[in-house]
Amino acid sequence: MNTIDPAAIEARLDRATKTLSEERRRVTDELDALQAFTDHVKNSKPEQAQPATVAPAVNLSVSKSNETLETVRAAYESTFMSTPHYDEDYDEPYVQSLAVEFGPEIAAALVGGEQFTQACKEGLLDAVEEAVTRRELLVDALADEESSLSEAQSVLLPLSQELAEIRRSSRANRQMGILDAHDARLTVLAEKCDRLLERRQATIVEQRRTLTLPIDELDLPSYVYTDVEREKRYPVLGTLAECIQMLDELQNDVQAALEQQGQSTPS
Repeated sequence: MNTIDPAAIEARLDRATKTLSEERRRVTDELDALQAFTDHVKNSKPEQAQPATVAPAVNLSVSKSNETLETVRAAYESTFMSTPHYDEDYDEPYVQSLAVEFGPEIAAALVGGEQFTQACKEGLLDAVEEAVTRRELLVDALADEESSLSEAQSVLLPLSQELAEIRRSSRANRQMGILDAHDARLTVLAEKCDRLLERRQATIVEQRRTLTLPIDELDLPSYVYTDVEREKRYPVLGTLAECIQMLDELQNDVQAALEQQGQSTPS
């Protein structure tokens, strides 16, 4: 019969909680940084596009607009690119970061353009707003994940301990009254597992819908818990599967023992 280690389960779920909390902090830092960058962009004055045929005006405009573009760059570097985890998670140069966050057209306008025009400003603000919205949705989804993980811990930790105790007790004492009690309790625990499994799967589906994730893209648990345990991207579902497997084996063992007791009892 397989065994489960309640201490190992507790350690795994604690690591998942810590990992989730850290990810939520990072996304919140990025959200705050992008909102600060938005304020900088809103306060930046766009340049009037100058006719290309008027050389002196173009020269003045280029000098002034380059200064504005550099101000935008400095603002981005001092906000989003200065988040505590930027080098660890991204480590991308300015141009590449712009392209990833806001699209290649915005990156080209900010790096290769000669003027920070009103159109450029509006396009950048629209792109930043989309990035902010993505983080806001992710922060909300991570908050829901924290609630789901907390609920799972409150069920799985005592469940694993009780299963381990039933296993020890059922092996040490094969009296019919004890076995009947174990059988009834295992039925209750199986129902509890089924309810948790249903709620957990519903949470993952709802997260994918909220974040509008394509079917071929990682869901939230896979994204968050990749490093919690090498072979378990789903610490809750993985732990639940272990518990259900042991529960099924215990039920089979207890029921077989009860049948044997019944057969050996004189009629």
